[in-house]
Amino acid sequence: MPDDTAPLPKNDPLAFTFLIAMALAAAVVTGALLSGIATGAVQNLLRTAGLWQDYEIRAEQRHQVLALEKIELSAGRMRAEIALLNARIDDAEKLGAEAASSVPGIDGDVDLGALRTSLDEQEEHTRNALSAVNKRIDWLEKLAYSHDMTSSDRGGTSGRRQSSRSG
Repeated sequence: MPDDTAPLPKNDPLAFTFLIAMALAAAVVTGALLSGIATGAVQNLLRTAGLWQDYEIRAEQRHQVLALEKIELSAGRMRAEIALLNARIDDAEKLGAEAASSVPGIDGDVDLGALRTSLDEQEEHTRNALSAVNKRIDWLEKLAYSHDMTSSDRGGTSGRRQSSRSG
């Protein structure tokens, strides 16, 4: 009877070949797995399956969502301010048109240069007129004081007028 408990020979070429093939297959699978992890293909596969949680990316996305909400609020406020300014411009244009139509003989276009020139001319004319009035007052005062000095009553009012003018 053959003995089934007999040890197998250690130099079996079939077992040795099978062992080498298994080691090579394990090396190829391990290399492919490491290559896939390095390129991100396995990460994408795991992420798609929901097994790979990338918390840093999600936190950054939440931060960006908050920043975008702030920007949207600012843009909304800016749109409201622009609408308000446009309404004020329209009101001002209407008031300007009403004012121009209510005053006869004045057109809406005012030449500011001509207006400034006419104001300067008016100011110069007024200054010249005041200067002429001051000269006449000085002449009249000289005439009045010199008449007092030549009058027969010298001790009267001339001294009081001069002292009141000087003081």
